[in-house]
Amino acid sequence: MPHFDVHFVMEPIENIFAITAGPCGPEFVRCDQFETAKKPVLPNHVAADFRDVDAVVPAMGNHLIDLTGPEFQEQPFTHSWIHGVYSGRIIFKEVMLPRALLLSKPDTGVPIFDTHSPDRSASRCGPDSGDPVRRARRSGLRCHPSEIRCALMNNPG
Repeated sequence: MPHFDVHFVMEPIENIFAITAGPCGPEFVRCDQFETAKKPVLPNHVAADFRDVDAVVPAMGNHLIDLTGPEFQEQPFTHSWIHGVYSGRIIFKEVMLPRALLLSKPDTGVPIFDTHSPDRSASRCGPDSGDPVRRARRSGLRCHPSEIRCALMNNPG
């Protein structure tokens, strides 16, 4: 299905681009980087439904996918969140949006998915994390698929 991937990068881009092509895995990355990308994320840093599907991609990292999403339950594909992982850390968050949705110019948004557990006490970064997606969500931001920008969900005034 034609779609757009929107990445919210939380790591210096040069570190992500340093993940290079090689002979390992289905997406062909360097073997040492494949192993590093497969290191598990702490359970309180990713929602329980996200799974490692061996999608370690050069210049990206590993992709954790929510296999309970509607597109995997014989429902229409409307959007999907993916977590990019390398060395046991989330390095990007990605929303996949179908091209047809964008062409329809919907007057709606895609809520930013909060991957962190309700138990913030166990979080590596704590409740006031510098994570830009969490910070945006607390500020009432959402990813607006018709314009691929962050827009205010609620009037903060």
